[in-house]
Amino acid sequence: NRLDSQKRNDIIYNALGDDAADKFIAGIDSKNTLREITRIPFYLNISLKIYQNHGSLPETKEELLHKFIYARDDGDVLTEVLRNCHHDYMTALSVEMLKAGTTTLENNHARQVISQESQRLKRTGRIQTPSEPLTILDLLAKYHLLIYRKAGEQWQFQHQQFQEWYASRYVEQVMISIEKGDAGSLKEFRDPILNIPLWEEPLLFAVERISRQEEHRDALAKVVINALKIDPLLSAEIIYRANDIVWSQVNKPVMDYLERWHTQGNIDRALAFMIASNRPEFSDHIWPLIAHEDQQIRLGALRAFQPFRVGCLGEKWYKKLETYSADIRTNILSAIAYEGGMEGLEIATKIAVKDPSSTVRIGVLHAAHFYSKKHTQQLLENAT
Repeated sequence: NRLDSQKRNDIIYNALGDDAADKFIAGIDSKNTLREITRIPFYLNISLKIYQNHGSLPETKEELLHKFIYARDDGDVLTEVLRNCHHDYMTALSVEMLKAGTTTLENNHARQVISQESQRLKRTGRIQTPSEPLTILDLLAKYHLLIYRKAGEQWQFQHQQFQEWYASRYVEQVMISIEKGDAGSLKEFRDPILNIPLWEEPLLFAVERISRQEEHRDALAKVVINALKIDPLLSAEIIYRANDIVWSQVNKPVMDYLERWHTQGNIDRALAFMIASNRPEFSDHIWPLIAHEDQQIRLGALRAFQPFRVGCLGEKWYKKLETYSADIRTNILSAIAYEGGMEGLEIATKIAVKDPSSTVRIGVLHAAHFYSKKHTQQLLENAT
């Protein structure tokens, strides 16, 4: 269940106290990703712990998990007994779970995975004499993020997002190998990683991580093009998370693909791609549909992809919005408020309170009523 802004802030004030809470809330509200994910109790709890330990916050969900996971390292035990290879063991377990389509492994299966990973680590010189698989599993449960199930007969991660984050380390290495021209890695990437939905979150974690590594920008460009051929909407999500440098590398083939795929004036999956990518280059295709005279067409276009990402509307889109009728402005801003997450609600509210039409303000108010007392109050003060 997602928290509304008031409930989220109440939890933060109870955890941090007034002064620290004010700084924390200002920090997460200034970062669109953190503002959205801290409405989820799991991520809010992690964010609070990181802030209490470090006094600062990361930019993305992947960085948030990364900091939390590494903060859980028990240096002495994990260094002395596991030779700092605990992340490798956790990665191996997570990949095996994903390949099996499960969140648990039976004891014998888990021991086999650990044994195989120990042999790999030994071959590469990371360890000399591996511990027994069961000893390693016990240590990962006692000092890290693995837990017992059914009296030790099954093993799983403390949370599925930890499993997916560890699997993303494997996906990252596959992507880097693709950059180097490895055909086997390309095959592995296309199936199962691109073909099976369970791999989507690990893939997106890996994209967020690699996008911060300047030396591997070519890897992301190849990932975008390969995803475009198999799952275009996933390709759009990758573009959304990648930086402008990656976009500059894939701009032409992606635009050419969209020109062939999209039928002008139609609400199709190509339109969903354009909205998902958040790229302003698609604004000329999007505006005629979301501002169409036929309300059913414009509402269909506005709902083609959720969340609606306003970057696809181009620079200073709010100025262009002013040129349309109150009915069209109402539909567009209401859709952004409903379908754009907290970021969309924030943007729609700021524009609506300045709009001369009470119809527009009331339209956004209906959305705010479901999500945020703060935005509801702002709109009520300007509703008439």
